[in-house]
Amino acid sequence: QDCFSVLPPMLVAAIRATVQNSESHICRLLFKLAVEMDMMMNVLAAAMEIPEEQLRELRGRCVREVKKTHGMISLDDAVEYQNGGDGV
Repeated sequence: QDCFSVLPPMLVAAIRATVQNSESHICRLLFKLAVEMDMMMNVLAAAMEIPEEQLRELRGRCVREVKKTHGMISLDDAVEYQNGGDGV
């Protein structure tokens, strides 16, 4: 707020509008991505029978890997892990 007090009001309004537009665009994209992920997960769940314990273990591992890599996970890393390698 303090930095905006020294800027002209029109510039402040333009900056706020730009940020708001960017936020709206990102939110729409995240919603679309969530829909696609939900579809993919339902297709996988219908095609595979994964024991609940194995799913819990996988979720824990995935949470750790996402934290460790700050979300930079690739399909190559997952394939390497599933084939017995270290993955990430």
